[in-house]
Amino acid sequence: MLDAEHRTVDQMRETFALVRQVAHGVDEPVFYQGSVCGTVRKYDAAWMAMYLGRVLGPIRDVEASELFKDAPPEVLKWAVDNLH
Repeated sequence: MLDAEHRTVDQMRETFALVRQVAHGVDEPVFYQGSVCGTVRKYDAAWMAMYLGRVLGPIRDVEASELFKDAPPEVLKWAVDNLH
C-alpha cells in the first residue's frame, strides 16, 4: 500500500525536486526593525549529502578484481606493469 501511494514516479519526482531545491540552498529572510529587508541563502551539507547519495549512489571502495573483471589481457598486463 505504501509503495502504491508514495513510490510512484510522480511522487518521487516531486520528492527529489524538493530535496534538490533544499540541497542547493534555501533563501531565508533577513529582518531589520521588524521588516524583511532581504534574504540570505543558507546551505546544509546534510541535504546535499542525501541528494548526492541518492543521485550518484553511495561512495564505496572498488576491488581491483571487480574493476578489471572484463578487461582484455593487454590491459591487465599494462596494469600489472605500471600500477603499483
